Amino acid sequence: MKEEDPIYLYFLTALKHEIKTHWYRQQGTLANEAGISGAFLSDIIKKRTEPSFLNKKALAYACGYDYEEFLEYGRNLKEEKPISKTTNLPEKKAKPISKSVKKGAVNVGDTSNELLQVLKDQIAELKQEKLELKQELKEQRKTSDRLYEQNLELAKQLGEANQALNKTKMQQATGLESPSKPAASG
Repeated sequence: MKEEDPIYLYFLTALKHEIKTHWYRQQGTLANEAGISGAFLSDIIKKRTEPSFLNKKALAYACGYDYEEFLEYGRNLKEEKPISKTTNLPEKKAKPISKSVKKGAVNVGDTSNELLQVLKDQIAELKQEKLELKQELKEQRKTSDRLYEQNLELAKQLGEANQALNKTKMQQATGLESPSKPAASG
């Protein structure tokens, strides 16, 4: 942590003052609006950790300031300059973040709902495709079973044809031998 860094001290001074004056007992809400955890905000306030630049900007914006204005605000507080209209302290010109975040949350929610709907549609399409594939597989199995039965029938017919052929060959062989045997004995 850079406690010696005056810019960070200005940031921390402004943050603590904002929490004391505008976010008393609402640090969790401030943290949520800045997109960080309440525990992380607590660690920042207690100087246990220093936030990233993006988190500093988010906290400043959550308090209603641009980051540079927030630093100027902290500098004026740190230097104990009286806060008056003559001070170069910028007025809070950003909308309170809660309204912006709520509006953004609707947009994020809408986007999430749209994404969720897309995913549901994709799941429905995949389920339909799965059903179609199951049906196709069932038909292919029926075709396979039918071809197997036909193959068995053809094998049976082939076996019968082979037996008939062998029988015919045997008859021809015995018929050829029969006339020659009597001729040899006579």
